[in-house]
Amino acid sequence: MATSVSTPHPMSRVLEEILRSYGLQERIHEYRVFREWPDAVGEQVARHAWPARLQGKTLHVVVDSSPWMQELSLLKTDILERLNARMGRRLLLNLRFRVGDLPEAATPPQSRLPAALSLEGTARVEAVVEEITDPELKSTIRHTLTRAILAEEARGKRRR
Repeated sequence: MATSVSTPHPMSRVLEEILRSYGLQERIHEYRVFREWPDAVGEQVARHAWPARLQGKTLHVVVDSSPWMQELSLLKTDILERLNARMGRRLLLNLRFRVGDLPEAATPPQSRLPAALSLEGTARVEAVVEEITDPELKSTIRHTLTRAILAEEARGKRRR
C-alpha cells in the first residue's frame, strides 16, 4: 500500500488557514486598533488616553483626567476618522471615554528598546513574513516579530 506524502506548505499559509478556519482573521484585524492608537492620536494624547476594550464597533477609552476626557470628546469625530483611515475601512462607529487608571501599555515601552532593528534582525523578520499574502496578517506578524527581536537585541546589548 502506497502512502501519500503531502507537499510542504509555507508556515505563513498554514497560519493563515488556521486563523481563517477559526474565524480569527477578522478579530486580529479589529484589534490592530490598539496598536494603531498611539500613531493615530499622537504621542501626547496617548500618554493621557488608552483604548481599554473594543465592543462591537465602539472603542472604549480610559482617560487619566476629566479635562483630557472633555478634550477628547471634542476631538471624537477626528479621532474616529484617523483610526478608521489607519484601519483601511470604517471599523469604528463610536468612542466612549471614561476617567480611570491607564494600563501599563499607555506608557510606551519604546524608550527601553532600540529605535531600529539591526540588519540581521530585519532580515529575520522579512524571511518570516515574505510568504504571507494577507496584508493585515503580514503587518501584525511583522510588528510582533520586530518588537520581539528589538527586545532580544536590547537584552543582548545589556549583557555585553
